[in-house]
Amino acid sequence: MRPTEIIKHHGSAIGRGRLQRLVNAPEGECGMYTTVRRYEGVSNPQEAAKQVQEGFVPFISGLPGFVEYYWVDLGQSVMLSVSVFDNLPNAIEGNQAAVAWVRANLISVLPQNPRIESGKIVAHQSMGKGQSSTFRAPQRLTPRG
Repeated sequence: MRPTEIIKHHGSAIGRGRLQRLVNAPEGECGMYTTVRRYEGVSNPQEAAKQVQEGFVPFISGLPGFVEYYWVDLGQSVMLSVSVFDNLPNAIEGNQAAVAWVRANLISVLPQNPRIESGKIVAHQSMGKGQSSTFRAPQRLTPRG
């Protein structure tokens, strides 16, 4: 099995299934919102990744309130999209724009509707400026003898 590949862009959305509950959240609540889409039956994962990187990432990153975006290759023709926006109104707008863009540009490689989950981010940590985002495997401890 190959390692999971990730396309990440800092700078994305909310599915309809949970929008009503989020819109009716208590006044004064604020925070980032995310949408995760799982695409199965992707006919050409490499082409999907190329189109997402070259077309969708510049598109989504230009929307108001965009925070970050990930496109993940889970293997076995399954892709995962993760988008984050700074607040609920921007997430709703971003999600609607994303759906329209995907329908217009990726239908040939994403033939099935995705499974969509969305909600408010309740815990978050990211790398500070100047920190490396390169993954480093933990060092092996050797017993002292």
